[in-house]
Amino acid sequence: MLFDIHTSLDDVFQRVKGELREGALDANHPFRFFPLTTYGSESRYVVLRKFSENFIFSFFTDSRSSKVGQLMAKSQVALLFYDPGKRVQVRVKGKATVHHQDDTSALFWESIPREARKAYGPLIHPGHRIGHPSEAHIWPESIDDRFFTVVEVFADKLDVMQLSGFDHIRAGFEREGGDWRSYWLAP
Repeated sequence: MLFDIHTSLDDVFQRVKGELREGALDANHPFRFFPLTTYGSESRYVVLRKFSENFIFSFFTDSRSSKVGQLMAKSQVALLFYDPGKRVQVRVKGKATVHHQDDTSALFWESIPREARKAYGPLIHPGHRIGHPSEAHIWPESIDDRFFTVVEVFADKLDVMQLSGFDHIRAGFEREGGDWRSYWLAP
């Protein structure tokens, strides 16, 4: 368990923040892969690449993917994290910002190992129909960042549920300016 009925709301918030930080740093943490839901309820898994102390979640994608178009049309998103060992669920609502061919994407691009960069530059764009899976693995001779995109999600609401038999515990957190308001919720 991450928290119980004796844990203060501030401690719940700090523990959740710690778990999210670990999700970005530890490739084996349960929060590393999470579903992103865009407006219209289309979901897909993405990889948590960075989590900042002010609750900005970063992940990478290809600028030609359908999610980028959806995020450009409507920036509201939902993220979902679940740790089966600790039996805790964290739902996040926020606004996404797409960084493509800007200082933010350039900074992240430099941190990606050369071989891993291939994931963001195949000749055929994501979702395009192909005749055979091998067709999706054709890259230009020189891999560059022309399709590499960083999405940052600025969280404005958290809903945290600690599953505990019949005694689930639930807390909510909402951003108000630079501060967070916290409250308990019925599970």
